Amino acid sequence: MASPTTTDSVSIAMAAFSLPRLRFELLQQLQQQLRQLVESGTMPEFSDNPLLAKLEQLLPELEQGEESALFDAQQSISLLIANFPQLTPLVSRDLLWLLGGDCLHWMPEAEVELYQQLEELYHQALEKGNDFDWVATRQQLTTQPQGLH
Repeated sequence: MASPTTTDSVSIAMAAFSLPRLRFELLQQLQQQLRQLVESGTMPEFSDNPLLAKLEQLLPELEQGEESALFDAQQSISLLIANFPQLTPLVSRDLLWLLGGDCLHWMPEAEVELYQQLEELYHQALEKGNDFDWVATRQQLTTQPQGLH
């Protein structure tokens, strides 16, 4: 069995790594963090917001691969960031990329380019049948010096 990797405390076995699975686990992690904030009373202004219930509803749909769930997740995360900017640090950059659509508007162009490279490397590894470490590769790309254009 391949060793697990971690992205924002989400653990995925390397042999079982897939972008849809990572997206699901990151959204699930965000939903759990938001639930904890509500239950602890830390964010009373968020407790009556329907976004948390929407995220909870979306998780099983997203896990089953329903296309409408992906669009709804994009909208929900965009609404979360727009209406509760103080919660933005809870939203993984990986999640923004993996949801795509309107979520990409919350990422600077340089970051979008980095994630495009990362996804290209992922697909190359997949085509060759190689394991891929999303986190290590992302970290490697972010530490590489950028050339002049």
